[in-house]
Amino acid sequence: LVLQSANDMSGVVVDEVSEVQRIDTSTIEPPPNAVRGIDKFFLQGVAKIGTQNRLIMMLNLGEILNIDISRSRQSIVETSTTEETADETIEAIEEEQVVVFNLGEEEFGLDISAVKEILKVGEVTAVPNVPGYIKGIRGIRGTILPIIDLRRLVGLQSLDQYHDRLVSGMKEGHVQWIKALNESVYQGVPFTKALD
Repeated sequence: LVLQSANDMSGVVVDEVSEVQRIDTSTIEPPPNAVRGIDKFFLQGVAKIGTQNRLIMMLNLGEILNIDISRSRQSIVETSTTEETADETIEAIEEEQVVVFNLGEEEFGLDISAVKEILKVGEVTAVPNVPGYIKGIRGIRGTILPIIDLRRLVGLQSLDQYHDRLVSGMKEGHVQWIKALNESVYQGVPFTKALD
């Protein structure tokens, strides 16, 4: 995701962008104090969507990137047309569009007004002596952006580490399957592993 603040742009790496969701602001509750984190308040709120208890964790971009992304609800009102009635203006304020994305098995969201564009990560140039959650920098349309690994920032394994661990597990499982097959063929022992 390429995020736009008042004066800066930053790139944020997420696992997958799943949708843009219209969320009724009355469904967003403050996060419980116990899950806000020790050093920062990354979590702005939790949106409850539908009747299936789907939860989307709304991130506080200002805390995450230490930037000012204040696009107040007042600006929504100012850009509305003069033909809107007061009721229509209030309705626009009570709903916000959110870019929903995944980090691991969980869903997170950011206000769409902060998202300038959605791109594949591409090649990132590593920068020495930066915090572990900074993947590096990348040029996008002539602008050099810091690229932040949001997984690492919120305390999850990086996607690269996750994939490496997943592939290692798959290789180990495959090796065990081959050993069991060999044992079955050469020693006449029944083969009990899955065939699919």
